[in-house]
Amino acid sequence: MWALNADDGVSWFDKDENVKIDTDNKVEALEWILDWQEYYGQDTINRLEAEFGSGVADPFISGLVAMRAQNINYYSSLAENAPDDFEFGVIQIPEKESGSGHWSWGGGFVLEVPYGAKDPEASYEFIKYLSTPEVQEKFGEKSFDIMANRTANENLVNNDNLDENGQMIYQMADENFANTVITPVPLTAPDFSSLVNEQIDQIMLGSKTPAEGLADAQKAVEDLVEQNK
Repeated sequence: MWALNADDGVSWFDKDENVKIDTDNKVEALEWILDWQEYYGQDTINRLEAEFGSGVADPFISGLVAMRAQNINYYSSLAENAPDDFEFGVIQIPEKESGSGHWSWGGGFVLEVPYGAKDPEASYEFIKYLSTPEVQEKFGEKSFDIMANRTANENLVNNDNLDENGQMIYQMADENFANTVITPVPLTAPDFSSLVNEQIDQIMLGSKTPAEGLADAQKAVEDLVEQNK
């Protein structure tokens, strides 16, 4: 997510599936991350992350960190594990710089009729039912996920079955749709993320500079795409 947030909403591929790993904005973002890693020290960061847990040991609930970037269904964990007097707010992902955009990432799941289904028409009707505003809104009340039905999302902002925090979260989610990017994997680049992550690991370990690592990642993924055309 840091990559698209820093690069005007462009992830590892642009909307035309061109490889966009080695860009000035992404190099600059990694340099910024490394600057802070050097400031605090890798050992300090490792010790802090070693204390990260779940439930009541969640670093945000325990007060170990003051802010986290999470899915909206993170509220389910807060409601279950945080103390009754726990106060929090939600904001958009901070901009890289003023005016660059509060870019965030979105994804999800799909309902499908599998090949060979005995009654595909009935399956389709069931999918339509599950996608109605009424069913989607009821599901959203319990799951705190983004719904496929936009009307359901809008209704959840003022849903009387949600408390003020729940309504606040859906309000922010609704406002952030304009800055939310989905990143489907191109058919020509299966498992490309392992190539990118390998280079980012080397950058974070100091084996390569951000410019070197992202250039190598760019070439590796371009080669992968070429092999699968």
